[in-house]
Amino acid sequence: MHNVFIAFGTNMGNRRRMIEYALILCSDLIGKVVALSEIRSSMPVGYDSDHEYLNGVFHLETRLEPEDILARCMAIERELGRVRTPGAGYEDRPIDLDILFYDDAIISKDNLVIPHPRMHERRFVIEPMNDLAPDFVHPTLKKSMKQLLDELNAN
Repeated sequence: MHNVFIAFGTNMGNRRRMIEYALILCSDLIGKVVALSEIRSSMPVGYDSDHEYLNGVFHLETRLEPEDILARCMAIERELGRVRTPGAGYEDRPIDLDILFYDDAIISKDNLVIPHPRMHERRFVIEPMNDLAPDFVHPTLKKSMKQLLDELNAN
């Protein structure tokens, strides 16, 4: 079994219900959800919007390969109403699912980068990761989630 951490965010519609649906679909299509972080609110990053996000991270166990997980995450996003507008950049969304970690693998492909390349800059990702796995070491930065959170707090 592989240990996978997936970040989620939603700032449209019934956000709590959207998270519940996403977790059910991830459990059905990807693997067993074994832990869920605290859910936090945050303002959008990278664009202007009046709609606050609810964010968190869940840990799941799966037998799937990373590319299969990505395809299923994107299918879940589509099923829950996400429409990606090519070239639009960041925008409001009913659900966003990002693979943060796949065991301690380092993957760099055109369509998939693991660990997620900007996660260590984002409090709305590091705080929930720290909830679930404070001692988990980022495989490229060689720092624990607790260390990354401490660095964010110091800045």
